[in-house]
Amino acid sequence: VLCFVGASDCNIVNSSGYSMWRGIPVAILGVLGYVLILAILLILSKQKNESSVIMLALFGVTLFGMLYSLYLTYVEIFIIHAICPWCLTSATAMFVLFIISAIILGRSKIMNTIHQEE
Repeated sequence: VLCFVGASDCNIVNSSGYSMWRGIPVAILGVLGYVLILAILLILSKQKNESSVIMLALFGVTLFGMLYSLYLTYVEIFIIHAICPWCLTSATAMFVLFIISAIILGRSKIMNTIHQEE
């Protein structure tokens, strides 16, 4: 992962035991998550009709990403006692993507249908 020059906290975070999950760097998992979100958005943009599966997939992936980023931020602050600016930027981006996906889902015909059935 790219760290800022002289950002010792970034190096501390990236060399901690929390930087790996089952032998895979968490940063790589994050990149794969962003690629998955991009792929879902591309599929969504190509469809003529709203797909509930695709919209729920976008919401689910961004929800998971946001919650996992929140967990990692907790680990940085309260366990490792080091904050990585790159990690915080990624967590902020994931939070924004989650909010956008929630808005998209909330404005969709899918949610309108659910509310009409109630």
